[in-house]
Amino acid sequence: SNRRKSRTSLSSESLTITTPEVTVGEQSSFSLKQPEHFPRESSSPKVVKNFK
Repeated sequence: SNRRKSRTSLSSESLTITTPEVTVGEQSSFSLKQPEHFPRESSSPKVVKNFK
């Protein structure tokens, strides 16, 4: 249980922290935007350099 939580802590924390603050409508948009943006950023070396 603890090990699993630690692993998702990094990924889940970001979403968990924004979930309560963001409204349901905004959250839906963020959830949809994130997956599409994430893979692109990860794939794009230029974005990764900028992101870092």
